[in-house]
Amino acid sequence: MPPPPSAVGASSGSMQGDGRGEPGATALRSQARRQSVGIVLLVVALSFATWAGAVVLRHDAQTAALARARVESENLGAGIADQVGRELDELDGALETVVQRLRVDPAQLEHRTGWERPLTAIRGVTHVAVITPDGQVQGGPGQVSAPLRDAILREHMPAHAAGRSAGMLVGRAVTDPATRQRVIPVSRRLETVDHRFLGVLLVFVAAEAFGPSLPQLDLGPRGLVALVGADGTLRAVLRPPRPGAPPTAQDRWGPASPAAAGQAGEEDERALTVRPIAAHGLSVLVEPDLDAWLAPFRLQGSLIAAGASFVTLAWIGIGWLLLSAVWDRTRLVTRLIDMRTEMNAALAAERGALAATRQALDQSRVQAEAATLAKSRFLAQMSHELRTPLHAMIGFAEIIRDQAPPQSAATLRGYAQQIWSAARGLLELINAMLEFARIEGGSAQLVESVVRVPDLVRATIAMLAPQAAARGVTLRSAVPDQVPALRADPGRLRQILANLLSNAVRFGRAGSVATLSVAETPAGGLVFIFADQGEGMTPVEIAIALEPFGQVDASLARREGGAGLGLPLAKALVELHGGTLRIESRKGEGTTVEVAFPPERTIRHTVSSVQT
Repeated sequence: MPPPPSAVGASSGSMQGDGRGEPGATALRSQARRQSVGIVLLVVALSFATWAGAVVLRHDAQTAALARARVESENLGAGIADQVGRELDELDGALETVVQRLRVDPAQLEHRTGWERPLTAIRGVTHVAVITPDGQVQGGPGQVSAPLRDAILREHMPAHAAGRSAGMLVGRAVTDPATRQRVIPVSRRLETVDHRFLGVLLVFVAAEAFGPSLPQLDLGPRGLVALVGADGTLRAVLRPPRPGAPPTAQDRWGPASPAAAGQAGEEDERALTVRPIAAHGLSVLVEPDLDAWLAPFRLQGSLIAAGASFVTLAWIGIGWLLLSAVWDRTRLVTRLIDMRTEMNAALAAERGALAATRQALDQSRVQAEAATLAKSRFLAQMSHELRTPLHAMIGFAEIIRDQAPPQSAATLRGYAQQIWSAARGLLELINAMLEFARIEGGSAQLVESVVRVPDLVRATIAMLAPQAAARGVTLRSAVPDQVPALRADPGRLRQILANLLSNAVRFGRAGSVATLSVAETPAGGLVFIFADQGEGMTPVEIAIALEPFGQVDASLARREGGAGLGLPLAKALVELHGGTLRIESRKGEGTTVEVAFPPERTIRHTVSSVQT
């Protein structure tokens, strides 16, 4: 069953709606209780209806099965009564024939002239005899024992001697002591032509001889077929219950009439049938084993009960699922209300924090703008203050180098060359730092024009040829015949090529080749490819080299010089043009740098291929 209300959102028990028409936790729990009560009542009503329908269905099935059993019992009783009646008629006819013969000639009893043959020819006859009024047994085959004779004298002799029976009399079944067999005594009155009483013509018939098919009837283990006299007493059992069967009408039968027996059978809900054989004053009693006949109905009743139980369990399961869904929803909505309250509080606190943060950001923005303005002013001033003395140093060093006296030309030229190289390197470093600062600060602007790529490549190769010759590295370039021109900043494009080709020369091995080639991309752009046969780099070292002032190998950097700004500055200038820079390198095999410019920067015109 659902959890108690106290377990559902205890922390929000007193919380109400938020003023927008939404129920609070308390109202939700009250609504869940009402829904739970409704679900329980619905499940109870459906279960009651299910069992009521099952009871009605079982009662109807039982009534139909009992009526069918009674109809079948009536049919069996009618058939058995008809068969037994025909057999009794045959026996009565044979007795009538013998009686008429002995009435005409009573002397046949003493001479045994075969008067009993019509009776002995009948199936089931065990004894034929004549008992005189004084109790003597005369004629006929077989021996009549004293108990059988006494039974006849008690029941049959008084009836025939008084003349009350004008026809055949069927007596109660008795057991023959000699054969231990149940036999039925059947008798008729013997008299002379002048109606003088001569005795009783007696025939004993085995009980099982009536109705040869009776033992094969499917009446169940307690099924019974019996003959009942007009006085309601049991005459003979024609088809007894099976050995070991519970008591039946054979034991319950008393001196009641067949009509009373039928009423008792209805009260006991038995399929008891009594069919009269009017010509002989007898009735056939048929009592099938109702338990055996109703066994299929009981199986059907069990199935109905099992089905009702299953349906009831299904209703209970559905009710449980509905209750679980109701309380799960209540818990979820209550939790959402709690979360909404917490979120509202958090949002209020966040709004205050955001307001403070916004104020702080405004102050920081003002300070950053002031710092940027100061930085720009500083860079503009430093650009003038640093470059002016350096240009002077370079100029005077060139004058000294070119106009030194002959007697001291070598020494002065050497000193002047060192001054010029140092000043030139310092100027390049300052220019690179200022350029990188302008790009990072977003103040760098491109001064674009149309650049002929072959001329630019040729100038770059010529500028770096002395450095390459000093390093023992061979410079080569390859420009296609119809390479497009580029719309770019010429000075910064030249700086890109110079920086990357200078790196290829500086880090190349003596005797190796450094190549600068140009190709068109499938999309129509232009790509510059710088390849060397130097030491190469690992992926980690490539990432370090792309960082400002990054030094891959400190010892190599000291030997080759440089501040670590060439590759980052080239990458920044390429991206300023909208292009990309990609590096592929393997340790010990060399490095390849690809600089790709987008198609919108290409201007197509025809030029001749340049090979150097």
